[in-house]
Amino acid sequence: MNKVALIRRRLHISQSQLASLLSVSVKTVQAWEGNRYAPNGGNAKLLQLLGANQEMKAMLEKYKNDQEFAPLERDPEKLTIMGVHFKNEQDYRAVLNAVANNMYEGYQPARSDIEFFAAHIDQPATAQETLAWVKAHRGTADE
Repeated sequence: MNKVALIRRRLHISQSQLASLLSVSVKTVQAWEGNRYAPNGGNAKLLQLLGANQEMKAMLEKYKNDQEFAPLERDPEKLTIMGVHFKNEQDYRAVLNAVANNMYEGYQPARSDIEFFAAHIDQPATAQETLAWVKAHRGTADE
């Protein structure tokens, strides 16, 4: 049995309930359980903690409606992040991982950020181009 499904069954919760706890779509949970792709980043860590300690479920329940940190809008089936479409799963995952990892540092991406990253998949932006873009869209960056 898939590890995600096993954790969910041990907790006696539905796919919908797990999706709500982790702020992901039911389709994402189904994709994890169907082995179409694996959880990564924070969700992988939360699932690991849920699997190790059932008390984590109560803690996640407590904070599941807290909107201080908004989940990143994404659709792995359509390969979109904040409505920006990617031509393949590799590009989608590369940008998703980069953005999600930076969100742990307080970064709140805008659609224009995703568009910038998508435009530079095949030809990465230079440091100067990135700094100029950040200054233009976020004010003056610390140097």
